[in-house]
Amino acid sequence: MLDFSIDLLRTFLAVHKHKSITVAAVQLRKTQTGVSAQIALLEEKAKMKLLDRSRRPYQLTEAGHYFLDFAETMVNRTDGLDSTLKELTNGSAGEIKIGASTSIATYVLPPIVISILKEHPNLNFIVMTQPPRVIAEAVRQCELDFGVVLTHEAPQGLNAKVLRVERLCFIRSSSHALGQPKLVAPKDIRHIPFVMGLKNSEYAGMINGMLRAVGVHETSVVFRINSFEAMKEFVRSGMGVTIVPEYAVKHEISAHIFSEVKIKNAKPTFKIMMIERPRVHSSPSVKLAKHIIEQRIMRVDQ
Repeated sequence: MLDFSIDLLRTFLAVHKHKSITVAAVQLRKTQTGVSAQIALLEEKAKMKLLDRSRRPYQLTEAGHYFLDFAETMVNRTDGLDSTLKELTNGSAGEIKIGASTSIATYVLPPIVISILKEHPNLNFIVMTQPPRVIAEAVRQCELDFGVVLTHEAPQGLNAKVLRVERLCFIRSSSHALGQPKLVAPKDIRHIPFVMGLKNSEYAGMINGMLRAVGVHETSVVFRINSFEAMKEFVRSGMGVTIVPEYAVKHEISAHIFSEVKIKNAKPTFKIMMIERPRVHSSPSVKLAKHIIEQRIMRVDQ
């Protein structure tokens, strides 16, 4: 009968994450010898090699890949049960660790979290803002309870639920001296000056993919910056046009600060997804927060 302690499984996951016994030992506050001994004991119990230590960085063996799913499931369930029991014992709410795309953390989550805290003031929210791929990896590594990301495809190895399809707005300043038309053909977009995200950023990559999908294969980028607020400020000054999610600009459009330019025969969208580990056992506080956030985002008129 297989018998693996949670401590052994945590050590295995740390070595896999950092691809190094030395780094894993530092993170776990153990000696390298101790970590090596635990991995050896784990492989002895499993009766097969789980890590190929002849390669740098370390790689999982075929058996190691199967074992990884088991280890993650057991550690997740143990951590979830521990959080639940602490909440039940102390009679208090716990900590919720959320990962979010920067724009979602800026424009979507604040009013939702504020409303939750008004009803449940003992909750403690920690929000990490990063690109979707970084959020997905942090969720996989159990560093976050769940993520809310703006993306066009679900990350591999995680449960993903589409909460809302978000329209993308192609905007210009309402006072733009050039008087850009409100409807343009894809072939004419290459003549319009663009303010875009950084060239190698995940968002810029998604925007370029979306533009190619509607027949725009070339754009004239006059400025790049990795901030929606900064992009909007440059557009407000009349420097060019940009593409942002509707939630990031709907108030300015209503106030006639920006005007929307439509791309002929195209309705570009991204998806707001909630992502989490499969078979995760969440504490009551995490379940509560996740449910409320999910329901509020699904309401388009929030």
